[in-house]
Amino acid sequence: DQYEHVAQITLRDRRASRDANAGDRLAMEFIQPLTIGTDMKDVFETFRTNKERTFFPVIDRQGEPVGIVREEALKDYIYSPYGRDLIHNKAYGKALKDFITHCPVADVHDDTGKILEIFAHAENAEGILIVSDQRYVGFLSTTSLLRLINEKNVATARDQNPLTKLPGNNSIHAYVATAATDPDLAVTLVYFDFDNFKPFNDTYGFRQGDRAILLFAELLQKHFVNRSGLIGHVGGDDFFLALEGVGPEIAAEQIGSLCRNFAEDIASFYDSEARAKGYIDATGRDGHPHRYRLMTCSAALLHVPAGRRACTPDTMMDTVAKLKKQAKAAENGMALQILDSAD
Repeated sequence: DQYEHVAQITLRDRRASRDANAGDRLAMEFIQPLTIGTDMKDVFETFRTNKERTFFPVIDRQGEPVGIVREEALKDYIYSPYGRDLIHNKAYGKALKDFITHCPVADVHDDTGKILEIFAHAENAEGILIVSDQRYVGFLSTTSLLRLINEKNVATARDQNPLTKLPGNNSIHAYVATAATDPDLAVTLVYFDFDNFKPFNDTYGFRQGDRAILLFAELLQKHFVNRSGLIGHVGGDDFFLALEGVGPEIAAEQIGSLCRNFAEDIASFYDSEARAKGYIDATGRDGHPHRYRLMTCSAALLHVPAGRRACTPDTMMDTVAKLKKQAKAAENGMALQILDSAD
């Protein structure tokens, strides 16, 4: 039914294709760097012959960036009558390393969000030095970064669920693909689905149904604010959560707490008679009347440990679909499975 080795090769090919276009995606430029051992006379000459440049990247002998050298840092020596002679004097002891300024660094394969986060934490930076396998490959200017911010904002707006404003299917699918291919990532993927949402919606109206969805979205964000991972809205009463760096037992405990809070809060959306009885009578999908308990939420948890993956995004999604059925049938409304690692 499935050839795992072919699936893994396909995933590697996808990553290779993505990596090959990473430079174009970032619209970076290559600024010829100076090596850390460059003589100061040559540093001055480099600035003199490249008057449009106000700085140059500096790399070590292995090609790894150590920072940048700004023209401004050399002005006292450039415009002083004896500045150049002084800095060329071996006894004075000044070298290129003494004029290096820190500059943020990002990997060419990092996603846009991570690159922008790196830049946001840097103060007064000209841009970001881009590396591949830790070696300098180019520079991303503030202009290019502003373009990235605009593209990210547009993509985010397009993918947002119009009701909850949470990331939608594109973001969720991209995250699952990362979870299936990144051996350094340990994450618990959680899919939520309301129980007895349709009869509630049919009985109390779509506006109350939307309020129920918004309630869960708010609780989800409240419970997992500032956590690494992703909170997403698949659509309707289906939600997604990715919890990074959290063990399966702790994740299950936290998800259980969220679902209990939702069950307690959603009860207030029913009329007093329904709350007292603990159920409502409504017409089912088969067209016949049925008795439905008050709304709750089921959760399917798939824990993906760090290490080489033994499955693809598609098989991951198939596993989650099976877990959702188990969660619906479980007394506590939850189903948990730990993904097997590759041999």
